[in-house]
Amino acid sequence: MGASRGGPQPLPRASLAAALLLIAYWTATPLAHADAGDSYRRGVQAFRSGDYPGALRAFEAAERDGDGGAKLEFNLGSTYFKLGQLEQARYHFQRVADDPEWGSLAEFNLGLIAEREHRAVDARKHFDSVAVSARTERLRQLAIAKVTGAQAVRPKRSHGTGVVSFAAGYDDNVVLSEDPAVLDVSDEKDTFVDLFAAGSLYLTGTSAEGLRLDGDAYATKYADLGDFDIAGASAGFAWREFARDWTLEIGLEGQGDTVGGDYFTSTETVHARAFRPLGETTSLRVRAEGSAVQGASDFDYLTGWRARFGFEVVARYSNGRVRVGYLGEFNDRDDLDDGPEFSSYSPTRHGFYAAAAKDLKHRVRMEARAEYRVSDYADQNRILGNNGLTTVEHRDEDRLSLSARAYLGITSKLSCFLDYAFVHNSSSIQLYEYTQNRVMLGIEAGF
Repeated sequence: MGASRGGPQPLPRASLAAALLLIAYWTATPLAHADAGDSYRRGVQAFRSGDYPGALRAFEAAERDGDGGAKLEFNLGSTYFKLGQLEQARYHFQRVADDPEWGSLAEFNLGLIAEREHRAVDARKHFDSVAVSARTERLRQLAIAKVTGAQAVRPKRSHGTGVVSFAAGYDDNVVLSEDPAVLDVSDEKDTFVDLFAAGSLYLTGTSAEGLRLDGDAYATKYADLGDFDIAGASAGFAWREFARDWTLEIGLEGQGDTVGGDYFTSTETVHARAFRPLGETTSLRVRAEGSAVQGASDFDYLTGWRARFGFEVVARYSNGRVRVGYLGEFNDRDDLDDGPEFSSYSPTRHGFYAAAAKDLKHRVRMEARAEYRVSDYADQNRILGNNGLTTVEHRDEDRLSLSARAYLGITSKLSCFLDYAFVHNSSSIQLYEYTQNRVMLGIEAGF
């Protein structure tokens, strides 16, 4: 399915020898041997016995003792790889990638690192290079098996993935207003429970290439402020395929939302996305989408269209990643025209964000995100005051949002999490100014 990725084509029949060599490789990462000092020999012995932290200490001592060279660089890379510290492993393998003796094997290991990080295009480039330049037939066959068998370059076949979470929390500004009396409520603070579920079913191909069915559902229910309960669900199809260095995706989805138990809006969206590597550790993502929005009878001022465009750069390292991006949004809605009063609901928005995730020890994962967004509404608002006079004001806003989440793994598929979010929205119209703090404690299961 999808476009051809180029490179060597599949062999006419499976190579048993290549398969056996591939199995042999995974049983023990190759380690360079040399006549060297005591530290180096201790490192080799520790590596063979599976004591990788001890091997690392010994090899680093050998490096300090002056036992340098390509063999030691390769052994350091192999040890870091066994420890799961891929960024450091990549550094040492890259230092010997041009070495006449160890270059091909280092290139092969760079391919293993790329596939471990789910960078299929980069992995294939490394294996293709080894397939045509390897010094030994064994290594060449390993590279060919990787390209043609593609167990790691092409993601493992799976029928689908999903996640379900349940959380309880506290929100100090449910109504998103500094003056809750304006909305006929006496207090804006409340506790809540939150449910979320999402999943993808691969109808053809895999998660990286083929036709996919996506769906999600969510609900937030407050203890006292039931008029602000929200719920929604969406479903859609997406087609993804490779095209040279790019992964391309197009999709269509429909979404429905409720507020306070009443129908709020329905949205149909068509999207296009593209991804490509920029180097060994960075990649570029671009997205564009157009939506038709239909508001319920009480919210028909939201009816219209919305367009979004954005891009982000992702940088990966051994136990985490950083994302930096931009998202623009353009709206043309019906707006609220109620006699002497008029409110614009057609903003143009520009958002800039940065996010980071890092895996720590003891099954702990930390995530954080910061976003700054400016919004400019298309038309002037007419506001009727208590004195009967109408004022005209233009609505523009600045919003700062910060969030952090900590995961603690219970099993390989089950974890608990603590989530905190802060939002400060400043507006040229006082009614829309607010500050919100929200905290959740929950449990999440993946499948």
